[in-house]
Amino acid sequence: FFLALILGGVVAAIFAFLIGFPVLRLKGDYLAIASLGFSEIIRICLNNAISITNGPTGITGIPNTYMNLYVIAGILILVIVFMLALIRSSYGRALLSIREDEVAAQAMGINLFRYKMLAFVISGFVAGIGGGLLAAYTQAIDPKMFQFIVAYEILLMVVLGGQGSVSGA
Repeated sequence: FFLALILGGVVAAIFAFLIGFPVLRLKGDYLAIASLGFSEIIRICLNNAISITNGPTGITGIPNTYMNLYVIAGILILVIVFMLALIRSSYGRALLSIREDEVAAQAMGINLFRYKMLAFVISGFVAGIGGGLLAAYTQAIDPKMFQFIVAYEILLMVVLGGQGSVSGA
């Protein structure tokens, strides 16, 4: 189970890397719109890939042998500790400077594209692990779980919880 969970995170990170190339050249609202557009494109493609995902029916009967709320809480704690350690590292300081002022960060010699891609890939990895946990906990996964409104709700959680806060979201 845990190997499959990490593999799901790696596959999501690879997709984030592939999507990040065209999207991360954009800024501000255009970046958000392009990201949401790609998420809808991928959801529709997976919805139509009936041989892989059973289409609108989704995948059911996912075993949850190792899954309970304690495992989810443990993985959540690991992710939070990793994010806090990342923020305190030199990579994290570069990411924080990019968040505060991209022009100033670039003037200091920070490669914006590289660090944005790193953040995109790490968030893709964490999202892949979260998706694996969701699938194992609910024992089923279907395209209706990932409609546009869900992405909007997640974005709302980040904004209301504090964009600079790890625990707020």
